[in-house]
Amino acid sequence: MSVPSAMVQHDTSGFPHLNQDPSGKDDLSTHRVDSNTDDEKAVSSEEPDRGPEREPVIQTGKDVSAFVVSLRDDGDPPLTLRCLIIGTAVMICNCAVTQVYSAKPVSLSFSNVFVILLTWVSLLLWHVIMPKESWVDNVAWLSFLQPVFRFVNPGPIGIKEHVVATIIAASGLNGDAGPDVLATIKLFYGSTITPLMTILGLFSISLIGVGFVGLLRPLLIYPSEMVYWYTLPMIAVFQMLHQEKAEEKKRLKIFCWLFAGTFCWEPVVAYIAPWLNGISIPCLASMGAPMKIRKHIARLFGGASANQGLGLFSISLDPQYVTPSTYAGFPLKWQTSYWIGTMMGSFLMVALFYANAFNAKDFPFMSSSLFLANGTIYPTDEVFLGANVEMDKGMYDLYGAPRLTASALWAFLCQAAAIGALITHVAIFWSRDLWGFIKETRDGTQHDPHFQAMRRYTEVPQWWYLICVVTAVAAAYMTVCLSNTTLPAWGLTIALLCGMVIAPFSAVIYASYGSAVATNSISKMVAGGIHGGRPVANLWFSCWCHQIVNLLVSLSDYQKLAQYLKIPWRVMFMVQIYGTLLGAYFNWWIISMIIDNKREILLDPIGNNQWSGAYYQGLNAQAVEWALAKYVFAFGSGLHYEIVPLGLLIGALIPPIHWVAKRYIPYIRSLGDLITTPLFIYYLQGSSGGINSYVFSTIVLGAYMQLYLRVYRPRIFREYCYLLSAAVDGAAQIMGFMLSFFLFGGTGTPHYFPTWFGNPDGSPDHCVSTRTYE
Repeated sequence: MSVPSAMVQHDTSGFPHLNQDPSGKDDLSTHRVDSNTDDEKAVSSEEPDRGPEREPVIQTGKDVSAFVVSLRDDGDPPLTLRCLIIGTAVMICNCAVTQVYSAKPVSLSFSNVFVILLTWVSLLLWHVIMPKESWVDNVAWLSFLQPVFRFVNPGPIGIKEHVVATIIAASGLNGDAGPDVLATIKLFYGSTITPLMTILGLFSISLIGVGFVGLLRPLLIYPSEMVYWYTLPMIAVFQMLHQEKAEEKKRLKIFCWLFAGTFCWEPVVAYIAPWLNGISIPCLASMGAPMKIRKHIARLFGGASANQGLGLFSISLDPQYVTPSTYAGFPLKWQTSYWIGTMMGSFLMVALFYANAFNAKDFPFMSSSLFLANGTIYPTDEVFLGANVEMDKGMYDLYGAPRLTASALWAFLCQAAAIGALITHVAIFWSRDLWGFIKETRDGTQHDPHFQAMRRYTEVPQWWYLICVVTAVAAAYMTVCLSNTTLPAWGLTIALLCGMVIAPFSAVIYASYGSAVATNSISKMVAGGIHGGRPVANLWFSCWCHQIVNLLVSLSDYQKLAQYLKIPWRVMFMVQIYGTLLGAYFNWWIISMIIDNKREILLDPIGNNQWSGAYYQGLNAQAVEWALAKYVFAFGSGLHYEIVPLGLLIGALIPPIHWVAKRYIPYIRSLGDLITTPLFIYYLQGSSGGINSYVFSTIVLGAYMQLYLRVYRPRIFREYCYLLSAAVDGAAQIMGFMLSFFLFGGTGTPHYFPTWFGNPDGSPDHCVSTRTYE
């Protein structure tokens, strides 16, 4: 990989929010070649590319550190009573809403921008309403209350306590995998939940990620190359609310107007005219064609309904799907891997289906369900019986092995290959850099300007994080050995080892490119292979394995946010543990009460207009399905699905080939530089299911932002891309939340918009269903 660059000297006249000291005055000295310290010289040793405006073009992590995120540190207190209380209150609301609506027909949760704005407004109200020290300044006999009032309401709201309150509020959902597993077991397998399993299991699943991310800080947090692109819109909002100069409110005005416009537009595209999420000219043109022709067209050009088609060249105007924070702001190397992978994957999926590979035409074009050989749904409830729902061999012999659609098989193959490619890609292309990061941290030569600015704060000793890991692992073994998880201790060992091996590789890709490779299905496959016929063991195995990966990525994201916004390390350590553990137990308390009172309706496959167990039914179905993994994917099964586990080896071989081609074949060197192999392989299955009508619009948006605006209008890109992405995403998600609550059944009774051309009775894009071949 190329070494990121930073500039020698630059003009900050167009950068109102960068390089300011606590007083708000511009400070150019920290980026000039004639700075007083060696560290500052090292940071500013190279000149970045410049666009036609003679502004720096954002290409690398060092460019982000130098020109996108402010070095300003106001020194305001990060942890106050009001930020702790408000962060906890918002976290409880977030957890309660998420858990309640996980058991309803419509799922809801708070978006990041919504949490930022909600905590900000709450902090402002606290500051206005609660007593202040100034109230008793001139009242001698009440002077003893001054310290109390100062503690309760310590002055204007600073950016740091706002960030800390937001992190507490968001951390509550970090450990939601544990409550999900416990809820699924309680709902489907009776009263097998013990206090020991609850206390130790949730503690282990929540805490292990906190400890693991701390141990890997020199690799994943400190270096400039570890950007965490998804945090940049959040940082833009924080800086806009707290660090903009009073005379420069243009960005704030544009943010507010775009937020309001998106907020008003979302009901149109999501409720009144959902056709605008999937404008497909071929589908419209074929409305009068024979049904067989319409099905062929729907497979290629339909995609506004789940599992309908590839959505080729469909236009989506729904910002809930075309999320600018991802498709506009992520780096070019992620974009090109996504573009090329998605387009090639679509072609290969069509080829598999029409070549009738794996008897594809006997099943729907897209579906993640299991089928019998005749195309009907596989009866998992008859094959798995007993208290722990273990496989009945006689019933399995009667029905045989379940079949997969070609699209599902292709998705599993790509996911497995992406995991294999992830390991070898990071080992080949990142090993030298990662070793360099470790040496820089050890020698004290890490030159990231934000890391250098954080040296004023006391670090968290590594042994603190090591204690977290050891304690969490011990709690995990106590959980499986002393309670009825059906997962043996050796199975837990494999789960923990798999998670700990995969997690750092996944986090490196996520931090540097903005997106990680999903590993959840692979963990379920491994669990099914070693614990065949035992879905409860599968649930626990995949939870521990995948939660290590998931927590490492999400917690690292907020650790980097702390480095960017100068939150002291020890404060982050405390609030992440506090928020994650409290959220895990609160989530379980809420969903446990719901299951106790609504068990019958949650077990109903249909549910009603107020309650639905579809989410937990889906988790259980996946565990049951993957419990047959060694019968479905093993050699000799007769289904030829063994290509899926072989995908790990196939994927692992691709990065070495990629490296050789880049090094020794000059003609493809430039093309090779555009591809990140694990992401490219992963996105080969990007259109294998779900709603795909937005894909083409995301490609167009990303191409415009990265190939034109970033290069030819770099100042506009740097100042507005991430801020306005947050405005669009936040407004769309907040309105989506409100629509789901008030109109789509969140309150118990849905209120659908009348049927018309923009809201047809069927697929919104006027394509037909593709559930059958003819």
